[in-house]
Amino acid sequence: MTTTFPAPAEEASAGAAIFSVLEVSGMPRRYRPAIEAALVEELDEGSQWWVPGADPLRAHWCIQWRRENDGTKCCRETLRAAPEELEALDRRVRAAAREGGFSARVSDIDEADYADWSALSA
Repeated sequence: MTTTFPAPAEEASAGAAIFSVLEVSGMPRRYRPAIEAALVEELDEGSQWWVPGADPLRAHWCIQWRRENDGTKCCRETLRAAPEELEALDRRVRAAAREGGFSARVSDIDEADYADWSALSA
């Protein structure tokens, strides 16, 4: 069975799209649904999870959670969406982090500062 995903859109629908990074660390596993729900609810379908120059067929279309040594979860994901969407997402992930005692934020990326985009998803 083959699943086909639509090609990434050029722009997010609500304003000029910008790149940002979602960073989460030290998160208890029970907060994973809250972070994932925030992504689904705050980012428009036109938003993208990809790195410029990367092969869209090799892109991941979901959060790649990793386990930290203490058993908590972490992730670092490059996102592209409208600034208002990213601000709303940042508010929600920071609120969850305050409640759960972990670190989470959405940070803007200055595209001119990154010659090697693959480093953003490391």
